[in-house]
Amino acid sequence: MSVDAISIRQMAEFPPPPKGLSSGMKTWWDEIVRTYELETHHLRLLQRAAETWDLAEAALKVIRKRGASYEDRFGQPRERPEATTWRANVTLFKSLLRELQLDAAPEPPRSPRLK
Repeated sequence: MSVDAISIRQMAEFPPPPKGLSSGMKTWWDEIVRTYELETHHLRLLQRAAETWDLAEAALKVIRKRGASYEDRFGQPRERPEATTWRANVTLFKSLLRELQLDAAPEPPRSPRLK
């Protein structure tokens, strides 16, 4: 089998990133699916994690441009809706990482115990 045929076959084993993700999340998706053995339900959680990160980034872009707060019609400071969106999506992203167990460091190898 040629090198090109092997490369194509190996690439086919990994599910492609879902459409609509940012380029950064597509790269992250590729890293995760190549590093971990994931089942179908894991891929769905991974997709949601990538989407929530993209939503958080979109909200953060607005916050950086317009600020985290504004004054309402009475002159009172109010938090921008994008700040709530950012916070909720970052929290959800962290929860999904925990559910997928991507937040834990691998266990260090254990040395044999002495008798």
